[in-house]
Amino acid sequence: LIWYDLSKMEIQELTKKAALLEEKIEQLKKEQEAQQAKVNEDKAKAESEKTASIEKVYAFLSQTYNKAYDKSLTFTQDSELVLYDNSTLAVPASEAVMSTYVKAGMHLPRLKSLRFLNVPVESQLLVEFLQHCLPVSMGTFEFGSQDFHGDIGPYFEAVELF
Repeated sequence: LIWYDLSKMEIQELTKKAALLEEKIEQLKKEQEAQQAKVNEDKAKAESEKTASIEKVYAFLSQTYNKAYDKSLTFTQDSELVLYDNSTLAVPASEAVMSTYVKAGMHLPRLKSLRFLNVPVESQLLVEFLQHCLPVSMGTFEFGSQDFHGDIGPYFEAVELF
């Protein structure tokens, strides 16, 4: 061990330096806490905006579908969307929904299920919809054709891409 003989003045000077270092450390801790609080605030804001954005996407789908089918449904990620069902409104209503999405250049939001029950033998609008507007992911996908043999000829490439 090495013993140092420090004068009273040197001890006071070292004590002041230690106090200044402790103050600096406390100041850095406060700055770091403030930065972390800002990051947390930004994350919360981004999450809130994301939630609002997702809600708007589902609201758009609900509004589009309800206007076309004259219904009052609210879509969520747990919903099933059925187009070309067997109702009398099926073709014009389905085409109105698809046309809105094709014109807007939007994808459908995530859904539990997307079903096309009785698609026409040939529809360019449906091909465009399949190519550009399907959701990025979904639970189940069903595609049924009016063709006698169930041939999905003009839609095959679009369905295959999905």
